[in-house]
Amino acid sequence: MTSRCWGHWSRVWLLATGIAVGQQPEATAVVTVIDAARKPQPQAVVWWLHGKAWERRKWIPAETGPWCHNPHELLRRLGERQVADDHGVVRVPAGATVAGELGELAGVVTTAAGGGPTVLEMDDCRWTIELRDRDGKPVGAVPIGADGDPDQLVFGGLPLGLTDAEGRLVVRAPASVPLARFMPRPIDGSDPKLPESVTFGVEGMFLARHEVSVPLRPRASLPVRLTMPHATRVEVQVPDWHGPIVDCVSWKTEHKGLMPDFADSWLAAGRSCVWVGAIEAVPTPVRMVFEGSDLSLRVDVPRLEQGQVHLVEPAFDAGDIIVRARLRTAQKRPARYCVLIASPASKHLRTPWVRADREGRLALVLRPDLPADTVLEFAVDATPDPAVFGCKATLRLDGLRAGDRRDFGLIELKAP
Repeated sequence: MTSRCWGHWSRVWLLATGIAVGQQPEATAVVTVIDAARKPQPQAVVWWLHGKAWERRKWIPAETGPWCHNPHELLRRLGERQVADDHGVVRVPAGATVAGELGELAGVVTTAAGGGPTVLEMDDCRWTIELRDRDGKPVGAVPIGADGDPDQLVFGGLPLGLTDAEGRLVVRAPASVPLARFMPRPIDGSDPKLPESVTFGVEGMFLARHEVSVPLRPRASLPVRLTMPHATRVEVQVPDWHGPIVDCVSWKTEHKGLMPDFADSWLAAGRSCVWVGAIEAVPTPVRMVFEGSDLSLRVDVPRLEQGQVHLVEPAFDAGDIIVRARLRTAQKRPARYCVLIASPASKHLRTPWVRADREGRLALVLRPDLPADTVLEFAVDATPDPAVFGCKATLRLDGLRAGDRRDFGLIELKAP
């Protein structure tokens, strides 16, 4: 699988932000939530996120990565929640992307950057994907992707989400899934058109062909049934002391002789997870990489039966120094999901950029020859909160020795 989770995202729902510190939204968008008959929908629930600086998307946490091309679900999990008034109206920052739902209805819209009235039309269209094993039993906790190009040598779809315990994934407001974004652009430079069909498949590495293609009809629901290819579930367990480093794991091909393939993990119960195809005779060699660092590990994945897990417990070098801290904003709130770049750049930093988790926790890995009294400055490079984009924090690393494990407690972000 060649994942497109961090590829070019559609403007319809690219959700990260880059508003300058202290800058307030210039306008408010008044959003009226309606159904297909144009009737307002009082008490509809909506979720919104700022929709500026599309390229800054690294903040999206690994536990929601499987839904990263499913705008409705991503907004529902990460957005600010509101309820429409008696006239079906909500007010959000101009330029925000908004998802709404009420009963069986759902929809997604992006408001204009200059503000003004916007209509969020909801319908009951959905894609329902069911995943079964070869015996017809449901398979849960498996990432599903969709693609508009049925001719790929290796399936690499837009991640839509994980199947539930019943082996089912329901995609609401499927019209917002950016299938056209990855279609070839016409010679005249116009926007690519929607594909005639959509292909669904399991997201993973070295999986046997199993995908199903279905004709794509606008505003039409699609039932899809997939059979799970044989694959081993790999989980990476990093001791809790190491903090959210496990949130940044990706996988790639280990041997040049194998067809290039890579995958993004997702986070479940503190473990980073991925599905890897393996034959009976020889384990499949893959390389696990901690993103933003020089830390990696070869993993030979054996062929295991459904329900079994290949557990990987990486160990850092004995002399490595591991530092933890909790990041908070000037308003004393956890700076959740912030991605920070450390400076000055140094060979002593094994993790030159780090990601804060939901509680603002972050973890650094340093080499044992770290100079005494090193002072690091962190700048927020990606965040769901425009108020903290570009903010900085300082951490003085006093008295550290090779092999130390140290918690420096709270550090606070300040305007640059």
